[in-house]
Amino acid sequence: NGTQNNLQHKVNKMISLVKKMDHSEYIANTRKMTLSSLEYVRQDAAEAYSAFPDGPNAGYYADEVHYCSMEIKRRKVDN
Repeated sequence: NGTQNNLQHKVNKMISLVKKMDHSEYIANTRKMTLSSLEYVRQDAAEAYSAFPDGPNAGYYADEVHYCSMEIKRRKVDN
């Protein structure tokens, strides 16, 4: 029926908007980022998370903050 199809379409659209992270790949990519890029991404992700802490991508943004912070700290320890 039309109502069920419309609901399924909305659900499918929402699912397609959810970001998925390959954690190993993301961590590896942070090693290639400049310090200014790491700081920018960390700040941007923190703002996105704060704006929508219960949103469908909140976990993704929290992971971005965490992984960028880890890399920034690693570089400070190594220097």
